[in-house]
Amino acid sequence: MKHPIIILLAVIFGGFSTMLAAEDKPTATQTASDVELKQAELKIVPLKPATAAKVEVGAIEPVADLKVEPSPSDSSPKTTVSADIAAAPAEAVAVAESVVETETDAVSAVFSLEQQPVSLDEVNINSAIPTDRIRAVISQQEKAWNSGDIDAYMQGYWQSDNLRFMSNGKFSYGWDVILASYKKSYPDSARMGKLSFNVKEIKMLSNYAALVVGRWQLERTKDKPNGVFTLLIERIDDKWVITHDHSSD
Repeated sequence: MKHPIIILLAVIFGGFSTMLAAEDKPTATQTASDVELKQAELKIVPLKPATAAKVEVGAIEPVADLKVEPSPSDSSPKTTVSADIAAAPAEAVAVAESVVETETDAVSAVFSLEQQPVSLDEVNINSAIPTDRIRAVISQQEKAWNSGDIDAYMQGYWQSDNLRFMSNGKFSYGWDVILASYKKSYPDSARMGKLSFNVKEIKMLSNYAALVVGRWQLERTKDKPNGVFTLLIERIDDKWVITHDHSSD
């Protein structure tokens, strides 16, 4: 009878042990939670208190000029920062300001010259090109007339149908028409006589036009007719020519 009792006790004792082991053994979910908790506990590290000091941009103090300290073993200085280096930026700024002032003065002078008004009379005085070439047109006409060459005389006029000529209350238009009229009125040298022009004024209207006023006179055997003229002389195709002639006795 001992054996069945021992076996029964062993079975009871084994079941009780199994139950205790089952209660102590964690489930899969409980095991993972416990692991995460332990890892979190391991990661928690007390932080140091934050300091109140702040680092501001540009707050770094400039390095003061270093003094020259000779080395005991060498006569040459170990570290040399000359005072000229500190003064160099100021000198560079002074030079730059001087250059800017010079350039500003030059620009101001140019604008000052551009803003000064220039009269056409000053152009006539300072420039020999316009007035000399205009006078040359009248001078060549005078020489051609006194040579008895009306065709050469007409070279001073604009060879165009728009050429205008007014004399003694009559209007004539066109270079060919005026040429024919001259030849009809002055058929020979006796009739033509000796012509002289006296320019009183040349008024520049623009770089390409001038108003010329003066007197004319013919010396002939029987008479000496004379009168006044007003000419509009224009620069066309780089040539100064008479485009409008108003002559009267």
